[in-house]
Parts: sequence; C-alpha cells; structure tokens
Amino acid sequence: MLAYMEQLRKRSDVINTTTISTKKKFTSLETQIQQLMASLPENMRKRDWSMSDLIVRLNGRFLDRPHAQQVGTALRQLGWVQFLDYSSTGRGGRFWQHP
Repeated sequence: MLAYMEQLRKRSDVINTTTISTKKKFTSLETQIQQLMASLPENMRKRDWSMSDLIVRLNGRFLDRPHAQQVGTALRQLGWVQFLDYSSTGRGGRFWQHP
C-alpha cells in the first residue's frame, strides 16, 4: 500500500511540474493591443473597431478571452475614443477609434 501511494505521489509531481512549465506568461492587454495594431496594415488600423472584434484577437489572463470591461479600460488608457454610430451601417453600435 505504501509503495502504491509513493508511486501516485511521484506521478502527481511529474504532472504538476509539466503543467506549471507549460503555462504561458501573460502580457498586459495594453501591450497586446499595441502589438496587434503594429502588426496590421494602415487601412485596418484606422477603421472603427467593435468590442467583439478586439476581444477575439486578444488573450485573457485566466480564460482564453479577456472581459470586455478590462479591454475597455486598456483602450481608454491607450487613448482610444468610444462612440456610438447611428448611421444605417452602424445600426447604433458602440465602436472604438484608434488615436
């Protein structure tokens, strides 16, 4: 019984060390947004961005995608401006403009 417990303990130690080493390091949302904009061509950079467009392209700290509130805070810190588009194409949606 003790040998079996020791074997399980060793196996769990191996699993724990591999999961710790495979975790990606989180980069801040501000940095991710700046890198995203730097990687895009000029015409894509200057277009109006919806929150869902941005969230799909960013990584979260704990989940795959960041929360919209965190993305909005990061965008405001970077000088982005939020506005409502009441035109027929915008249909009253909220958009963000790159400074």
